[in-house]
Amino acid sequence: MAAAAYFDQIQKIYIAFYQRPADPAGLRHWADKVNDAGGDLSPLINTFATSPEAVRLYGTIDASTIGSVITHEAQRSSVSISSVKSPGSAM
Repeated sequence: MAAAAYFDQIQKIYIAFYQRPADPAGLRHWADKVNDAGGDLSPLINTFATSPEAVRLYGTIDASTIGSVITHEAQRSSVSISSVKSPGSAM
């Protein structure tokens, strides 16, 4: 699958975590990473959850917080909650 096929999902995850859209370079970077991982969004979500920007917005993020963010976004998109692993879990 082409990396561009993940743009919509990644954009939604950016908005869910950071309350803003991705910049073009970030969107392309993460689309390439997700594509290289065969569509696995877990590395992206784990990185976002531990990023300084997310910590500033939400404080320390644990699996419960990620579940809340993803559940909220999944209600508006096709992001699958079952494809998301907790930070620090084996990938």
